[in-house]
Amino acid sequence: MQYLKKKNKDDKEEQLTLGDQPVKIKCVYCAANQKTEVRFKNGVISYALCFLAFLLLPFLASIIAIPLILVLTKNLVHVCSCCENQLGNDGKIIYALKYQDEVVTLKAGEMGFILTRKLIITILLIALNILVLIYKINHTIQGGHHHKYGFTHAHDQIYHIQSNWTDFYNECNIRLLMGQGQQQMRHCYQKYIGRTVSNWEGYIIRVEDLRGSLKQFFNHAVTILVQMDPTEQTEEQKFPDLQLTFDSEVADFYTSFLDQINRGDKIGFNATIKSIGFEEPRHLHVIQIEKLEGFKLIEPHVHHHGRYKDLNRNFRKSKELTPEVQLEKTQQTQETQEEQKQENNELNYEDKQEKNEQLKVENFENNQEDQDKGQ
Repeated sequence: MQYLKKKNKDDKEEQLTLGDQPVKIKCVYCAANQKTEVRFKNGVISYALCFLAFLLLPFLASIIAIPLILVLTKNLVHVCSCCENQLGNDGKIIYALKYQDEVVTLKAGEMGFILTRKLIITILLIALNILVLIYKINHTIQGGHHHKYGFTHAHDQIYHIQSNWTDFYNECNIRLLMGQGQQQMRHCYQKYIGRTVSNWEGYIIRVEDLRGSLKQFFNHAVTILVQMDPTEQTEEQKFPDLQLTFDSEVADFYTSFLDQINRGDKIGFNATIKSIGFEEPRHLHVIQIEKLEGFKLIEPHVHHHGRYKDLNRNFRKSKELTPEVQLEKTQQTQETQEEQKQENNELNYEDKQEKNEQLKVENFENNQEDQDKGQ
């Protein structure tokens, strides 16, 4: 049996097209004349697509996509029931597809190549994987020098613009871009993309520090999601107004700052606008950033890809109440006070109504007595 398996590896025969049902055939390896066994297995196309999904999709999305790819891209093969060597397949590139695997002839001048469609797709997928991998690597090494992790902002040039957040919001909010179309979008691109804004202020929604993660090689070192004022958030749609990103050098410079901030803290920053946020989050490269006086209660944000996580901070372990808890308690007391006021107002109104009714009854009785006396 081992000899037959080795023979299959060393001297492969041409695979037969046998359909998707077991067939009776004489095995070319062990000469057994029996029905084949139909099995499903993954090929090079499956693994190439999985690797491509890992490179292109966010981490959690790739974890979900890869098992689906492995299930949907299986090939149907016929195996000898005696020696278990592969004798043929169903003639399809992938079992779930109706696309047949056929011989294709390619000519280049006097030279000719005879290939199968499956082999051509496999070669293209492998080449695409290599190109995407090279692209990812190149984006971790930019600006003429190596970075420890993540994207670099060393190639950014600073062109200051005096517009504040309200100006940007009034010109480039999502509803206006969708309503005005390409003309307004072109205006926003020309005015804001690559421009550096100063003294913008907002509130932290979430902080993602990737400096200790494997994802640091494919993303920015640190990302801060920010809610601005005015905000585009609604009750139905909770999303950040801005996405501030740090490269590794800037993140290392602001290490102490990053260790002290938390959700709801107010920050001021200078940053370069890289995206106006129509098809992707508004993306800004941080140049300077600081923590300001102020706090706002902000609900936890869950990214639609599941990428951003609520990181626990060391200073949260202290026994003192965090500003969030203090603000929640003050709001609760305010709500209870307002409810008590409403109840007191309702009671006072009812008391007044009863007194008025009593006065009416007394006045009626007095009038009746006066009439009786007069008669």
